[in-house]
Amino acid sequence: MPKQAKTVKIRKHESKWIGTFLFVLLLFSLIMTGCAQNSSTAISGNWEKTVAPNQTSNLTGYVIADDGTMTLYTGYDQNLTITDYDWHIDKNNPTLLDIDSRTNQEEHQQAWFFIADECLYLCFDLKATRTDVMSAENQYVKTDRFSFSDLIPAAELAKDKAAKDAAINCTLTPEAIILKLKDRGLPVGTVLVYSSDTGEEHLLSQPNMHLAKAARFEDTTVSQDPDATEPIGGSVEVFTNYTLAKQRYDYLSVFDEEAGYTYHSGNVLVRVDHAVTSNQAVQYEQALYEIVQ
Repeated sequence: MPKQAKTVKIRKHESKWIGTFLFVLLLFSLIMTGCAQNSSTAISGNWEKTVAPNQTSNLTGYVIADDGTMTLYTGYDQNLTITDYDWHIDKNNPTLLDIDSRTNQEEHQQAWFFIADECLYLCFDLKATRTDVMSAENQYVKTDRFSFSDLIPAAELAKDKAAKDAAINCTLTPEAIILKLKDRGLPVGTVLVYSSDTGEEHLLSQPNMHLAKAARFEDTTVSQDPDATEPIGGSVEVFTNYTLAKQRYDYLSVFDEEAGYTYHSGNVLVRVDHAVTSNQAVQYEQALYEIVQ
């Protein structure tokens, strides 16, 4: 066979394999795209977490929309929070979700998901096996109405307030805020301003308080203990930013039942003792929102 003819035959043979390879690659791509599209359709909807044997709360649910948005409802003790995300199925794995926060660009998560027997199994532990993922702890059922739907309106209001609070950066000192409370007719008496010395064994030694300024005030409608080192009434805490104030607020709301009434606006917290009546405490709350906005 002439050398030129042999070369042509080899090139045709190579072209055939290249064509076959490209066809297989295209077919694989179409299959993966089809799987992703099918998964996208299947995963859309309202999914509520089932109660596993070792769980006591059912305040967890996802709204997964076709437009690539996802809303997470989660909470405990009737306190529901709402968080928004963007989602898409990983291009290299049709059982892996890529999830990005809509409020924090640096927050990115991945989660395994499987759909079986009309249930969604969602697991953020990427080291988990398929068996581990498809367990009661990771199971969600599709629903038209969440069991906690009655809590959503209040959670929406709290979410809007949080968005506004995040933009607030009050530069007033705790003492100045207390004086403004008094100017609004609230029964404020003695004021104790904490420092690194006076607060070492008191308020400033509590979680996150080393990054705050604080002062305590007397409510003159409450009987005072003459032997007490601090007045009974309440306190004002001013943090360096909203995030720290929110962490402190969450801590008090969950772990400190003796905290009294705790109100939060931006980077400022006002705590009112249980000795103050609830009606009086509400007046402190309203005044806080007027002063810190």
